[in-house]
Amino acid sequence: MAIIAIIIMIYSAAYIIMKLRKIIKVRKNSSQVSDAAKDIALASRLAASVATIFAFFLAPAGLFAFFVAPPLIVVIAPVIAAFAAVSCVLYFLANLYDQNKSKKK
Repeated sequence: MAIIAIIIMIYSAAYIIMKLRKIIKVRKNSSQVSDAAKDIALASRLAASVATIFAFFLAPAGLFAFFVAPPLIVVIAPVIAAFAAVSCVLYFLANLYDQNKSKKK
């Protein structure tokens, strides 16, 4: 079960990297940057949701299990959730910038 979660995480990470490369290429066009930021935010939310679900089922005896090596997905779930939160904030900022720029035209 943990392998499925890690495969989904790797696929999401590859998609996010592809969209980051798109942002670097088209950083002059604010609407394309906003669209790519939206895609990154959605992919990171998907990864955070999958990590949370699998961490819930794979955590050894709950959060109070001491001296037990947790699965990898349990360890990286907080990092993925933090990345999802930051990417959503960046998407909102890019969207606001795009709206502000389109109103000035």
